Amino acid sequence: MADNGVEFDPFNPEPDGEETKEALCRSLEMAQGFTLLFVIYGFTGQREQLLDEVAQCVPTKRIWHCPVTQEVPNLFHVFEEKVPEPAPDVVFVYGLENWLSGSVRPRSIPLLRNLNAARDAFPLVTDCPVVFFVPLFVLQAIADAAPDFFSVRSGLFNLPADPDDHRNWQGELANLDYSALQGFPTPERDARIGELHNLLSRIRSDTGGQRNRSDETFVLNQLGMAYHATGNDAEAEQYFTEALRIRRAALPPNHPDIATSLSNLGAVYEPQNRLAEAEQHHNEALRIRRAALPLNHPDIAQSLSNLAGVYARQNRLAQAELFFTEALEILRAALPPNHPNIATSLNNLAGVYVRQNRLAEAEKLSAEAVRIAKESLPDGHPDREICDRNWKRLREWMNAMEILSSANDEE
Repeated sequence: MADNGVEFDPFNPEPDGEETKEALCRSLEMAQGFTLLFVIYGFTGQREQLLDEVAQCVPTKRIWHCPVTQEVPNLFHVFEEKVPEPAPDVVFVYGLENWLSGSVRPRSIPLLRNLNAARDAFPLVTDCPVVFFVPLFVLQAIADAAPDFFSVRSGLFNLPADPDDHRNWQGELANLDYSALQGFPTPERDARIGELHNLLSRIRSDTGGQRNRSDETFVLNQLGMAYHATGNDAEAEQYFTEALRIRRAALPPNHPDIATSLSNLGAVYEPQNRLAEAEQHHNEALRIRRAALPLNHPDIAQSLSNLAGVYARQNRLAQAELFFTEALEILRAALPPNHPNIATSLNNLAGVYVRQNRLAEAEKLSAEAVRIAKESLPDGHPDREICDRNWKRLREWMNAMEILSSANDEE
């Protein structure tokens, strides 16, 4: 049984998809008057396919598609305003996962509370079957926040995605970096976050002691990175903290995955100016990585850079220089000479030199960073733009200093 009371039979295998779709189509054909149905699906791409397949199995029915892809306070009011004429025979409702966050308390969401209040009013405007196409986490939210509405359902049809889709999605997530997610259009970004919440709900609904903690922490970390990439560090902290708690309980104390969780938390503390906590977490991550990884492993360089960044924020420039320098040395030893991470490391150290007024040294490093970024990154890549921007600022500053120095000499 899931945490909020939605029941799943642990003794039965996953439902057969074709049989479930046939049962759904029979329900739509036989339904008379208002009927509430829920269809659980795995991923956005699967939902679009399901909408088409279900529509094709009831070709004589007039179907009204009611996408709810943006936050609305009351679904009943949407029905009142938008139900077409002639009246539909079936209503498809979908898109709630685009804006319903799996981390927000369901009972704080107006739309869900109002579903409960309007339970008896829906038949007045839609005297036909209403089918909600939702991922599992949205279904759980509806059951929690609108139990009276949920109780009048006539059918619950679970259509899980193929396991290969889960593996493909996880592989895609593993290659999704911060800058890529930041560049997504808002609907696509929000849909991906919604799918992560759905995947987490499916992992947590596993029964019989088979819950996969590795998959759970993977998705928790991906959620944390997604929220961090979009500037929502309060949400990111929640998921990173939970992943760290699970990993500390399940793994040896010097496991590299614990260091990853510590680094993630340190990264969200920094923008909140919680620098003492950030330093503590990055220090522990560095200690674990030095103990667990080979001498010149890039993850050690990452921890060194993380700590150096905290020191630079605290104006502890000598320590920042020391750690950025060691990180650069490790990356030069571990990576190809034109790797973009080396460009980032050069750029970091150049920034410290600028603050120490060591402009000639900074210019040398910054120029190398621009060259590597240009050779290794495509036009428009955020890391390349950062290197270019810093180089231009440094050159403008040096030119201004030269002009000022010449003016002083003339006087």
